[in-house]
Amino acid sequence: MKKRFVILIGLTAIVVGIVIFSNGLFQRKEHTINRAEVAKMVVLMLESQDNVEESLLKNEYQDVKADDEYAKYIAEAVRLNLITIDSEHNQFYPEKNFTYKDAGELLLALGEDTAKFSYSFRSKRAMSRKEFFAMYEILLMDYKEKTQVAEKQVVLLDYNKEKQNIRTTDGEFHNVDGALSDYVGKVVSFYAQNQVFVMFKGIYQESITLSNVWCQEITEKNISFFSNGSFVSMQGSGLETESTKRGVADIVIRNQKIEQLTLKTNQMSGRVISVQDGTVELDNGRFPLHKDAPIYVAFDEVKQLYMKNALMSYERVNLVMDGEEICAIYVSESAQTKQIRVLINTTGFSSKFHDKVTISSEQDYIVVKNGEQETVAAGKDTSFSKDAPEFSNGRIVIKPVKEHGTLTLKSIERGYGNPVYHGSIELSLGEEGIVVVNEVGFETYLYAVVPSEMPVSYGAEALKVQAVCARSFAYANLLESSFSEYGAHLDDSVNSQVYNNSRECEESIAAVDSTSGQVLYAGKKLVTTYFFSTSCGHTGNAGDVWQSGGNTPKYLTGRLQAAEGKVLHLNEEGIFRNFIDDADGYDFFEKDVNWFRWTVTMSKEQIQKAIDTNLAAVLKYVKVKNKNGKYVSREIATIGEFQDMKVQQRSETGVLKSLIITGSEAEIMISSEYGIRKLLGNSEVEITLRDGSRTSQAMLPSGYFYLEKHKDDTGAISQISYNGGGYGHGVGMSQNGVKAMNERGYTLEQMLEYFFPETKLTSIY
Repeated sequence: MKKRFVILIGLTAIVVGIVIFSNGLFQRKEHTINRAEVAKMVVLMLESQDNVEESLLKNEYQDVKADDEYAKYIAEAVRLNLITIDSEHNQFYPEKNFTYKDAGELLLALGEDTAKFSYSFRSKRAMSRKEFFAMYEILLMDYKEKTQVAEKQVVLLDYNKEKQNIRTTDGEFHNVDGALSDYVGKVVSFYAQNQVFVMFKGIYQESITLSNVWCQEITEKNISFFSNGSFVSMQGSGLETESTKRGVADIVIRNQKIEQLTLKTNQMSGRVISVQDGTVELDNGRFPLHKDAPIYVAFDEVKQLYMKNALMSYERVNLVMDGEEICAIYVSESAQTKQIRVLINTTGFSSKFHDKVTISSEQDYIVVKNGEQETVAAGKDTSFSKDAPEFSNGRIVIKPVKEHGTLTLKSIERGYGNPVYHGSIELSLGEEGIVVVNEVGFETYLYAVVPSEMPVSYGAEALKVQAVCARSFAYANLLESSFSEYGAHLDDSVNSQVYNNSRECEESIAAVDSTSGQVLYAGKKLVTTYFFSTSCGHTGNAGDVWQSGGNTPKYLTGRLQAAEGKVLHLNEEGIFRNFIDDADGYDFFEKDVNWFRWTVTMSKEQIQKAIDTNLAAVLKYVKVKNKNGKYVSREIATIGEFQDMKVQQRSETGVLKSLIITGSEAEIMISSEYGIRKLLGNSEVEITLRDGSRTSQAMLPSGYFYLEKHKDDTGAISQISYNGGGYGHGVGMSQNGVKAMNERGYTLEQMLEYFFPETKLTSIY
């Protein structure tokens, strides 16, 4: 019995010893810092992450694998003589504890005075993490003019081990090298170089303040708040507040509890008229916007909005004010605006800015200026020049007295004369003149888009297709509001879609009314329904045509525009040449349209003039060949004397993606169908159409063409013919294709499915 007792005591002692020893190892691991971690921290204190990634670093240490996450920092630290290595055995010892001796050598390498530190730098004893962090913070202060590393105290919202990133109340941070899942929902501290994670410090118990967060639910004991895409629920500490309240607030967190909450009650609401740099304009005034002001959509599911322009799509928003400045914005109602705001260009769509504006009406109309309202009799003109004193008090608004009245803009001309507008006209002073905006009901706006984009002679079903596409395009662009700085959602030119160049008529009104509220959706996404004049017999993939990156959605993929419906691959020059030359090779829908096939022949001198004239306008699409044979982006004024041109890349749908153009002084690569069409366009050169008729314009008709070179007796290029087809960018719906399909008896649904596959016709109201 006694022997058993002794054995039991012995076994217990062994188990306890193992536990103590294991815990000791764990504590040492957790409380010390290794040499690899120090290498990363010090290198990023001195250099940017981009510089480290781009450096040609050699890693020749037996104990450091090339694919190790710390390898590049170790190699750079050694190159800078910051940390010594065991040269005899060619090892770095990345997992070994960083010692006081290592720290002394590091400080000397950095030129630091070791006397200001209280450590003994001869000791080979491991330095604790706490001691190293204290030393590191002193170094950061010494390097504050040079370093980009800073300490962050944030709430950790999410940790993604696979992507090696974290999401916090201060944004996302990348290159995370530790498991942080246990800290989600807590206040933590770490070092970061901009958005690059450097090193985790631990739980942060002191106080931090989060400004302008959305509080969804507030009770005396618990608060649920939203930040950077996530909800966080935290205990409150003696908070005195009503449980029903929610809204934008500043909160103070200490010891992982919210100890103070201040709701922002200074607010105003209204409809957003314009969003400019640093300001938001409501229908009752303009207010400065803080650069970091968050925008919350707080109906249905709460989310954060990052496109300020999208505020113009809502009927009403709420501005949260901090003094005179907007510190946050939230949208509490889902209702979208029923009005659309259209920027009106000058005659010929040549400018956004008008020198003088003259308005009249066949009915009495109202002019609101300087805060006062004046009624003007029917038939009487009202004019404003760009230096009119009335603009000093903001916008001037002109609207008919009667609800369905119209206004005539007599200072510009459109295809049918002086254009007539429903709704109101607003005038404001821009940088170079008067900005004119027409605010009008959405469906009424479409009445004047449909005939401006498609001849009414194309048929009732074709006009319905155009109406659905125009409505879908406009609604999709509400969220972007590309012209928000001018107080508009879109403009009246081809930059958006043409509006009121042809006057509304019975046919266009019928097409809009019969499809009222109908748009195209792909799944839950509203489709941007691009359209153009004429195809070459095949439409293009959006990603190839605009080279915007990412995948082309199914509904914007190219396809053969013929009854056969075959799948073709037109990326090889010979195959594409045959496709263009054999205009009767398939039962093409548009084979009888003049723009279906065309040819432009330019002399060497005409090509030279086109490039010299247009190069500056397309520089963002141009790359220049350097001495190493690579094409790089840089400024270029001329290519010298034109010598040669060749196709560098063509997409499977036939559109040119890039051309190589060689000159005596430079060789360039020009990309994108727009860049190519613009660079090679010459309005002095005639375009020969399919029926032999001729015309001219400043750009080539499309990016679907091949090169035919003509040489002189010396073998030098004397002329180049561009043989192609189609008119426009070639993505989405061909308007002449719709006309032809309408004549063949295709229905609205069949045509929409053909041009925008896997979409669904949906009513939005």
